[in-house]
Amino acid sequence: MQTGLMPAQAKAGTPLASISIMAVISALIGAFNGANLALFPAITKDYYGLKNFGMNYGLAFTAWGIGGFVMAMITGRLYDAYQV
Repeated sequence: MQTGLMPAQAKAGTPLASISIMAVISALIGAFNGANLALFPAITKDYYGLKNFGMNYGLAFTAWGIGGFVMAMITGRLYDAYQV
């Protein structure tokens, strides 16, 4: 969901330019991030067990951060290339 919202431009005259719509989108992004932070430990434990939970959770959490950085870079390059 976040990836689809990142390249969206709030141009004048579009529904996205409304403050209420932007507030709803921001709240959804925050809720998704909060859900990730709550679910990552449980999912990591269920898939990989407790033996190496600390290492596996650290890798999952690091991958989430790197993914956010890399996707922002890719989105910027796509916007620069296609001006959408």
